[in-house]
Amino acid sequence: MQYRLPNLLIPGAFKAGTTSLYHFLAAHPECGMSNPKEPCFFSRRISPDAVNRYRACFAGVPDSAGVVGEASVTYLSNPQSAERIRSVLGDGVRFVFLLRNPTERAISAFCHVRKYEADHRKLNDVLSPPTTNLEDALRWEHDEIRKAQEDSQIDVRPFEQLHEDPSWNFLYLRNSAYLDDLRRFRSVFGRGQMMIVLSEQLRSEPATQFARIARFLEIDPKFVPANLQQEYNTTKLVKPGSALRFARAVAHRLPARFAWRQRVLQSTLQQKPCLDHTQRQQLGTLFHDHNRTLALDFDLDLETFWH
Repeated sequence: MQYRLPNLLIPGAFKAGTTSLYHFLAAHPECGMSNPKEPCFFSRRISPDAVNRYRACFAGVPDSAGVVGEASVTYLSNPQSAERIRSVLGDGVRFVFLLRNPTERAISAFCHVRKYEADHRKLNDVLSPPTTNLEDALRWEHDEIRKAQEDSQIDVRPFEQLHEDPSWNFLYLRNSAYLDDLRRFRSVFGRGQMMIVLSEQLRSEPATQFARIARFLEIDPKFVPANLQQEYNTTKLVKPGSALRFARAVAHRLPARFAWRQRVLQSTLQQKPCLDHTQRQQLGTLFHDHNRTLALDFDLDLETFWH
C-alpha cells in the first residue's frame, strides 16, 4: 500500500517546542502526524528504497487528513536537507519553524544531552567561547568537540543514527544560529511556504499562536486542542546511580493515585546546570548581531521576546 507523504514539516529548532506543536497538531481532526514524531529521514543520504520506509511512518494517517506532517528537528541545520526535501516532496510542502532564544536553547540542548550522560563537560566550559565574534565562536566549538571526543568527554553513540554528522547534538552554539539555515530554506522553497513562530510566544499564548498556524496550514483555526496547555518533552536530569534509576523506573509504572510516586520521582532528580547573569549576557552579546539581522531579514519581533 502506498501511504501518503507529508505536506508539512516542522524542521526545528531542537529544544524549541516542536514536540508540543506536533502533539497539538495531532489532536486536530484535519491533521495526521507521523509515527515516530522524528523520522529524521532527510538528515541522512537517501537510498533508493528508503522512500517506502519513510512512507510507512504515515501509515496511521487517515485519508480525510488535509495536512500530513512530521517534526524532525535535525532538518533545520543540515546543509543538504532542504534540497533533499524538495527532491522527494516537491515544491508544495509547507514548513513551520519554531525558534527559541539562542541562549536558552543552547542551555536546554546541553541538559538534554546530559540526560543521556553523553557529555561530561561543564556547561560553563561549552558555552563560554573566548570571543565575541559568532563565526569565531562556532569554529571554537567545533575544535572543542573534536578535543572532547579525543578525550572521551563526549559519547556520540546515543545520537549517531539521527544525523549524518554524529556530533550534531553537541553543536549547542551552532544550532542556535538560525539565520543561514532559514535563508537556505527560503532560497529553495520561497518565503511563502515558511511560517516562523517563536517558542516563547507559543508557550505564553498557545491558543493565539495555534490559530495562526492553523490559518497558515488552511485548517480550521477555531479548533482548540484539548492538550493545548500540556507540556511535552521537558528535560529532567536524574541523579547518577543505578539504584535511583531503578526506583524511578518502578515509580513510573505505578498509578498516579499512589502518593509516594511523585515524591520518588522528584527525589531522584538533580538540579539542572545554569549560567550566571554575566555568562548569559556574554552569550546574548555573541548572538546580538545575528539576531538583529534575523529579525530584519524575516520580519520577526525578537526584541520583545528575546531579551
